[in-house]
Amino acid sequence: MKAVEALQKRHFDAYYCSSCEEAAAKVLELIPSDDVVSWGGASTIDELGVKELVRQRNQKLIDRD
Repeated sequence: MKAVEALQKRHFDAYYCSSCEEAAAKVLELIPSDDVVSWGGASTIDELGVKELVRQRNQKLIDRD
């Protein structure tokens, strides 16, 4: 995908996921299990179900909601 290639050329870590499930799994893969997690106001993580997945794996988190 051209957007991913362009971001990588500028030294960004960029990933393409073809489904919501794949994107949520990639997010969890990128978060070390011993890190503390929080989020801003992005609705995307709600739509992907990331908040619930983080809770289910007993990740330390700061829930601003």
